[in-house]
Amino acid sequence: YTGALERFQQADKIAPGNATNYNMIGLCHLRMRQYDLALKEFNHALELVPLFTDARNNRGTTYLAMGQYHLAEVDFVAVLGDSTYPHTRQVHYNLGLTHLERSQLGAAEENFRRAIALPDPVYEAYLRLAEIAQRQGELERSRTLLEEAQIEFPERAEVSFELGRVLILMNRDDEARPYLEQVIADQPDSEIADSARTLLGSI
Repeated sequence: YTGALERFQQADKIAPGNATNYNMIGLCHLRMRQYDLALKEFNHALELVPLFTDARNNRGTTYLAMGQYHLAEVDFVAVLGDSTYPHTRQVHYNLGLTHLERSQLGAAEENFRRAIALPDPVYEAYLRLAEIAQRQGELERSRTLLEEAQIEFPERAEVSFELGRVLILMNRDDEARPYLEQVIADQPDSEIADSARTLLGSI
């Protein structure tokens, strides 16, 4: 991102005042977790092109990362008002996060449900829906969601880990074991594998 940022900054010197370039500079800062700098650039882009949906979505993502959930929500709702924007499932996921962080579980679940709509579901939305189900004491619903996620994303170790963890909570240790062992086999040197070993040691 540092190299990309330098190129975009060079482009701005050659042809200043380009909203797309400001958006890309802001995105570089966002990826580097330089949130104040990212906001500055997204605001520049939106001052030039108020209906620049991608810049508005990126600004909402920045607000979300900063914990400014109301401002993030305002931007995400505006983005969803653009029927031409192609990444609405990710926007619904991010909007769901703003509600989840404020314990607005109903609104969060509604948006996460929209985020897992086929054909391009957002993988993390399954995990958040499973988390909400667990908060509500519905372990069976959580398990079902995670099994759906595993069908859609069989390569994701986090899903196998969460399935194992939920099955342990349900006192189904023998069913949990293969999922946790799979995590360890797939990513033996990872933090999630260490967590899987800890869970295995508890059963």
